[in-house]
Amino acid sequence: MPPHTRRLTDSRAARRNDPAPVSIWYGTQALRRFVDILLLLVVCYLVYFGYIDDHEYIQTEGLRAVVVKEMRERPGFTMPTVHHKPYLNKPPLYAWTTTWLSREIGRFDEGVARVPSALAGTALVLLMYGLGERWIARGAGLAAATFTLICPTIADYAVRAELDLPFSLFCTCNIVLTFAALRSHGVRELLYWLCAYAFALLAAMWKGPHSLIFMWLTLIGWSWMRMDRSEPRSLGSRLRGEWRWLVSPGQVLGLFLCLGVLIAWTRSLSAFAGAGKVGRMAWIEMLARLVPHKFAHLVGIFTFVPILAAITVPASVFALLTISRRVRIASWGINGDEPAGGSGWPRVRAEFGAWWRWVRQGPERQRLMAWIVPTLLFMLWAPAKAPRYCMPIFPPIILAGAAVALRLERNTAGEGPAIATRVWRIFFGLLALAGLAGIGGVIWTVATATAQTPSGAWRPWAFLAVGGILPLLVELLHPGGRSGRTRLILALAALLAVQPLVHDVYWPMRVADDSQRATARKIDGIVPPGASLYVLGVHEFHDVAMYARTLLVFAGSPDDALARARAANPGADRAYAILRSDEEEELTAGSKATYTVLLHFDRLGKDNLLVEITPAAG
Repeated sequence: MPPHTRRLTDSRAARRNDPAPVSIWYGTQALRRFVDILLLLVVCYLVYFGYIDDHEYIQTEGLRAVVVKEMRERPGFTMPTVHHKPYLNKPPLYAWTTTWLSREIGRFDEGVARVPSALAGTALVLLMYGLGERWIARGAGLAAATFTLICPTIADYAVRAELDLPFSLFCTCNIVLTFAALRSHGVRELLYWLCAYAFALLAAMWKGPHSLIFMWLTLIGWSWMRMDRSEPRSLGSRLRGEWRWLVSPGQVLGLFLCLGVLIAWTRSLSAFAGAGKVGRMAWIEMLARLVPHKFAHLVGIFTFVPILAAITVPASVFALLTISRRVRIASWGINGDEPAGGSGWPRVRAEFGAWWRWVRQGPERQRLMAWIVPTLLFMLWAPAKAPRYCMPIFPPIILAGAAVALRLERNTAGEGPAIATRVWRIFFGLLALAGLAGIGGVIWTVATATAQTPSGAWRPWAFLAVGGILPLLVELLHPGGRSGRTRLILALAALLAVQPLVHDVYWPMRVADDSQRATARKIDGIVPPGASLYVLGVHEFHDVAMYARTLLVFAGSPDDALARARAANPGADRAYAILRSDEEEELTAGSKATYTVLLHFDRLGKDNLLVEITPAAG
């Protein structure tokens, strides 16, 4: 029995034999977990809800909001539309949920639109805490929750009206319940399977049905890792063993019910928008998201892993430390006398083989690898590689990073603590340098009498500098006096120190590039009150729709826009429309109407036009 396992067994036996300390031990652990959860809730509130309604919509947030805005104008919970045209790109669950929330609150604005993401971020933090404590070890929960909170990608999308973070939460719950079903029997197994597919259905109705792909890839990876290849076995034997889930009544029933709901929704959407349009959109979405069809998609296969490591920082830093043989051996007590092979390719193969055997030892590592590897292979192949599309793979990477961080802290050989110390010093040092650089930029611009300071006000940079310097001083001045828990709490404090910079510098920069509020005011000043603004092409101009008083409606062509204007207001001799300038020639070709450009406006580097359409002379 390995030494660390023997110590753990001895401590459990001691607690069983001496009942008096047991209640004290459990009381202490309950208090510690209560403090942890309270601390995490406070930080989540300050980070995710503190500035949730202070800034305008950016990127595709306005598109989500337009769907909700139009649904609120109709009774009940109807089919999603954009500019009163069926919206087929995304399922309706976000719109239904946010519509209900806005009606309960009595208002709808940026803050209300972002509430589902903020709630999902908070729930994901608490879920990571629980999984770290249950799957890894006592103390790993705070590490997993902290890595979730300080991950820049999660922090960004938790304060946006986007679909990705709730989708990742539902996918995580689905995988966790799937693993629970694999370890259960009887009625409990049935319930776990049904709950797992319920979360897969929630994810599918929130963003897309690829939640089922993630689930089945994980199941296949789990069974493949646990297969006994030492001797040939029959199909029936394997179906009674590691592939038993394929014929499990709960799994079959859950899959049947989930697909039944998705098919029923597709039929309802087809009846509303037309089966041809729904089928064409589904085909386009599958091609765009699942099948590489450009050279850049093939290049992305080779660049995706480093990009994934960057967007999952800091958990990825600790997770990648498992590649180091010293960390692997020192942290988990694995025998380090395995032959490393010769040199070159044989040595690489031997090292990879040793690493793979190591990650397959123990149920927690098997679960994480069955979760990470198949999903990673799927994402390598799929063209959609934006950070938000990759968030379903974040939770297992976070748990793996938390496991490594905890083992490094608990290692008594000296190598683990030294590596952990270096990692944390670099993290806090970078924060301190960024803050000091910002303050230096402000001082330089003031000293040179520059009117505009590119680094912004000095206060948020000062908060950032203090948030990095204080933890760094703790690391430098008290060697050996730190604990992993102390470092994690200092990391959370540093996260709070970053928030003024995010609020006062980052978001204003994003909004400056993306804002359409001024454009909406100009359009309201040109288009007569009560007249509609017709949208030509496939681009929704969603932020204009959210900030303009003028009603936006899709039209197929300039002639169609003019006909619609005359139908809405008999006697009307003109119509107003917006379109992208790079589609102007295509959208106006063959039109019998004439048009005049009234306004050019820019969004994300694209020139857009507001035009006045009139009948052709004669």
